[in-house]
Amino acid sequence: MIKNKLKKLIYERYKTVNNFCFENNLNKSLIYKKLNGVIKFNENDIYILMKILY
Repeated sequence: MIKNKLKKLIYERYKTVNNFCFENNLNKSLIYKKLNGVIKFNENDIYILMKILY
């Protein structure tokens, strides 16, 4: 559920995950994997992304 909200915010504000990662100096591959459920988010990941998005 949180993952879907994070995806929605990223696409609303940055249009693409690539833009989001580039502007915030994040590892694009890792963010894609976490958003698509290949790797699980931990509490720190969620906190960091929410801090960036809010």
